[in-house]
Amino acid sequence: MNSEPTPDEVLAEFQEVWTGIFRGAPVIPQGYADGTLTVATMSRAWHTQLRLIGHGLIAKLNAVLPTPVISRLHVRLEPVRILVTGSRTWTRTRTVDDALLGAWYDAIQVYGAGTAIVVVHGACPRGADSYADAWASRQDARYVSVEPHPADWKNHGRGAGFRRNAEMVQCGADLCLAFIKDGSSGATHTADLAEQYGIPTLRFEEDA
Repeated sequence: MNSEPTPDEVLAEFQEVWTGIFRGAPVIPQGYADGTLTVATMSRAWHTQLRLIGHGLIAKLNAVLPTPVISRLHVRLEPVRILVTGSRTWTRTRTVDDALLGAWYDAIQVYGAGTAIVVVHGACPRGADSYADAWASRQDARYVSVEPHPADWKNHGRGAGFRRNAEMVQCGADLCLAFIKDGSSGATHTADLAEQYGIPTLRFEEDA
C-alpha cells in the first residue's frame, strides 16, 4: 500500500515538474502543506499571471506529478533583498544613494515595473547603515522597505557585530553592497560571507 508523500517529497516533485514547464521563470517553490503549494516570485507580472491561471496550472501539475495532491496554489510576491554592510566611519552618502538606486533599477529591468526591494542593514546609527536607512525612508514605502538587524551588544559583547553580520547573510539576499573604509573588518567580514553564500557582492572602497 502506497503511503501519502511527505511535504518535502511533494516539493521536490514540483520543483522538477516546474523546471520542465516553466524553465527560467523567476518563480521559486517555497513549501507544501495540506494540499497548498506555496511559490514566491519577485516579478509582479508573474505574480499576476500565476494568480490568473492558478486553477489550470494546478490541474496541469497534478496531471504530471507522480501523486496528484495539489489543491491550492499560494503565490507570494517577494521583494528583492539588498544587503547593505558598511563601515560606521563611511562618509560618502552619495555613493550609498547611487548604489541603492542602481540596484533597484537593475531589479526593475529583470523583474519588471513595480518591483519592490527591501534594504537589509545592521542598524548602525552612523556611517553606511544610516545612509542606506535614510535613502530608503525617502522612497515610496509601497516599493522600498527596510529590515534592520541591530547587534545584541548586551548579550554577545564584542563579538555581537560579527554574529549579527553572519545572521544577516544567512537570512539571504539577492545582492550585497559593501561600503568599506580603511579595510573595515566588520564590512569586509560581511562581504566575504556573502560571497561564500553565493550572493553577488559589490565592494566600494573609501580611504581616510
